Amino acid sequence: LRWSKGDGFVVPNWCPHRHRNLVRDDALLFSVSDAPLLKAAQLYREEAVS
Repeated sequence: LRWSKGDGFVVPNWCPHRHRNLVRDDALLFSVSDAPLLKAAQLYREEAVS
C-alpha cells in the first residue's frame, strides 16, 4: 500500500503488517487501536508473528 500526506487507512489488528518509509521525507503515522472495545465485546483476537 502506498500512502501519502492526508491519506487514511485501516489495517485489521489480526493482519500481519509492517510500515516502511521509502522516501527521504519524514513520515508521520498516527496509530489508533480499538482493542479495548473488541476485548470488552469478547471479539478480540491476536496471532503471534513468527
